[in-house]
Amino acid sequence: MPTLLLDVVVDELLTLIAGFLPAHSVCAARATCQRLLRIASSDQLWRPLALWLPGMGAAYATAAPADPVPWRAILASWTASHVAHAVDAAAERLQADGKRAHSSQRLTQARLRQTLQRAESARTVRERRSGERQRLLAAHAAWREETHQPSWRLPQREAAPPPCARSIADAQRALDEAARHVLVAEASVLRTKQELRALMGDISRIDGQRRQLVMAASQAHNVARRCAAQRYFGVGAMVGARVKKERRRPGKSKIH
Repeated sequence: MPTLLLDVVVDELLTLIAGFLPAHSVCAARATCQRLLRIASSDQLWRPLALWLPGMGAAYATAAPADPVPWRAILASWTASHVAHAVDAAAERLQADGKRAHSSQRLTQARLRQTLQRAESARTVRERRSGERQRLLAAHAAWREETHQPSWRLPQREAAPPPCARSIADAQRALDEAARHVLVAEASVLRTKQELRALMGDISRIDGQRRQLVMAASQAHNVARRCAAQRYFGVGAMVGARVKKERRRPGKSKIH
């Protein structure tokens, strides 16, 4: 006594129902039980799907429904080849992205070297401006020390003129400007380093994805070769005769 509703349905009705399903649903049905595996593996079930492939309708237009054409192998071979080409295209796009990322990395490294040189020049200018200010302050301190000596102490030489207060203020402004340039240059160096680290992360990510795609493409090509072998070696003598007959020009006698 049947225990499931599927047990009371005949194979012809299940084949008719499976004919309305998409390819991925038919493949999922093949993994459920032995009966659906047998029904879903029928080449006649895959005939309408395979005839929609480019070039298949003209090549097998004269094939009758009962002809032993390996429709499932044809569809599997075309799908595997299409997937392999799609993975190859994705790998090529990632390779182009990697080349652009490497080019951007080289440009960013050159920009970083220029920024480091500007920062070093700014630090040199700041040190020079600081030295000039220190010399002016030292000269002003020496002048104050000479001019504020006790009255009983006679000067040994004539006192030097005092440094101009405007010169000290100009030196201070120049030092502040040099310090500002140093801060701007160091901030630019930090930004460039951050861009470089981001580019290196992108390059590592792209390389990892490309390696995965290369492995996936290799597996897809292996599957395509196996499906192509099943397709071409599984075709009977009738299919070969029909293809040769379609390729033969009309009026040309067959050469034995």
